[in-house]
Amino acid sequence: MTTVSKHVFEGGGLIEKINKYRDEIKVKEKRKMETINDTTLTAIKMQMTEIEELIKEDDEITDAMLNPDGNLWVESEGKMYRTGKKIEPLRASSIIRLLAGYNNMIINEDNPEMSVKLPFLNGGRFHAIIPPVVSNPIFAIRFPPKNRLSLDILLDLGTITSSEYMMFENAVKNRKNILIAGATGSGKTTIANALTGEIKEGRSIIIEDTPEIISSTSYNVSLLTSEEMNFQQAVRSALRLRPDRIIVGDIRDGGTALGLCEVWLGHPGGIATIHASSASVAKKRIYSLMQEVVVTPDRELINAAIDLIIFVEKVVKSDKSVMRKVTQIIGGK
Repeated sequence: MTTVSKHVFEGGGLIEKINKYRDEIKVKEKRKMETINDTTLTAIKMQMTEIEELIKEDDEITDAMLNPDGNLWVESEGKMYRTGKKIEPLRASSIIRLLAGYNNMIINEDNPEMSVKLPFLNGGRFHAIIPPVVSNPIFAIRFPPKNRLSLDILLDLGTITSSEYMMFENAVKNRKNILIAGATGSGKTTIANALTGEIKEGRSIIIEDTPEIISSTSYNVSLLTSEEMNFQQAVRSALRLRPDRIIVGDIRDGGTALGLCEVWLGHPGGIATIHASSASVAKKRIYSLMQEVVVTPDRELINAAIDLIIFVEKVVKSDKSVMRKVTQIIGGK
């Protein structure tokens, strides 16, 4: 009998001791990583104090943007303004690299762009670009909505009319597939949240890269996409979760466009948003995106899958203030 066998069989318990030692190493490594992450998070917060202060002072801020000149801008209640605060390039670079490390990502000259979810500030979406693509490091943060604006509130604000209110309410009730189009910051997510608030029953699977759509009930499930699971994979995965409705935060690629249209035919009542300059362009953009994965997309599939297209945009009122308003609708008759 070998020495190892002798230890194992004569009460040495060598295998058990090895496994115990491995478990202890894993625990120590886990604690070490937690300590590193805690330290990194503290450093990130210290570097971003100006932004945290701005959010505390104005809870209507939806976006914060750092320009190459170091000036910090924010958008609040539809208006963009310069805050008077600055973050110098060296500190901006430090913020970006700390967040990259915290999320186990690499950002460098060969990979000068990244998007991550902030570990604080309500989990805002942080998108950064570094030189040589830009002269100095820049970033933009989109903060998730704190509260849902209902269709009633949107009616009071003038975002929708009374006839649109009834149309949207009936569209959700009758399980129509709704596509919301508009530019960045136009109010697409606001409309999407108002519509999901009208869903009173069933199980909705919500797919996003950053949590912005507020779930109506605890019965719903939110899937967050990542490098490990893209939108197309998440749409396929949603089918295995017994969905009544599938809601997508933003259609950005051909796989998602094609997969969602196919899925919506069997699971009506879906809601999605897309960047487009008009309601008619939204449908054309779906077709264009599909061309990334198929040579000749099926226009009949697109027409059958999408029942209602809502276009929302920023409108400047007579007093120079800005409001978000639904200006075009296709379908819904």
